[in-house]
Amino acid sequence: MYKLVAIDIDGTLLNGAHELVEEVKQAIIEAGRMGVKIVLCTGRPLSGIRRYLGELDLLHVGDYAVTFNGGMVLETATEKVLKSFALELPEVKEIFDFCLANDANITYFDANHMYTPHRHIAPITCEDALLLQTPLYYQPAEEITAEMDIAKIMVLNDPIQINQLIASLTDELKGKYYIVNSVPYNLEFLKKVSIRGRLYKRSRNH
Repeated sequence: MYKLVAIDIDGTLLNGAHELVEEVKQAIIEAGRMGVKIVLCTGRPLSGIRRYLGELDLLHVGDYAVTFNGGMVLETATEKVLKSFALELPEVKEIFDFCLANDANITYFDANHMYTPHRHIAPITCEDALLLQTPLYYQPAEEITAEMDIAKIMVLNDPIQINQLIASLTDELKGKYYIVNSVPYNLEFLKKVSIRGRLYKRSRNH
C-alpha cells in the first residue's frame, strides 16, 4: 500500500467550480483513515487551500501541505513552516525591476498573505485574492523586509500581456528562477530550488 500520496489541487482535485467532487473527497478521507499520508500540493498559499484541507480532514498535527509550487512546506494544523525556499531581497528587487520595466501588474506572497506594491490595485488582483481566499494588502516594494519570507512573485495581466512578458524574459532570468505560466493570465517567479519532489521527501520524513 502507498504510504504517502501527494495530490495537486487545481485541475486535479477540484472541478470547474473550484469544488471537491464528493466521490473523490470520500476516497481521500478513507485513504487517510487507512494510514495513507495525504499531502495536498498547490501553487496557492496555505490560506487558499484551508477550506479543502478541512473538508478532507487534513488539519491535524502531522498533516502537511506543499504550497507555492514547492516553495514552502507547512504543517497544516499549526501553520508551522517546515521548509521555505524564500526569495532573497536582491532577487525580489531584480524580478520587480524586470516586471515594472514591462508595465506588469505585480503581486507577491508570504506564507499566508498576498501583497501588491501598486497603490491603485487592479481588479484582476482583487479577483485572484478572492479566488485564493487570501488576505490582500498594499505594501510598497521598499517596505519589504528579509523577515517576510517572500515565497513567490506573481504577475497578473491579460494573456496577451503575459505572453509579451514571457517573450521579454532574459536567459539570465530563466536560468536563475523557476518561472511558471500555470494559467493564461499569470506568470510566477520562485526560487530555482523550489521543486515539489524535494518537499514531498521532506514531508515524508516528518
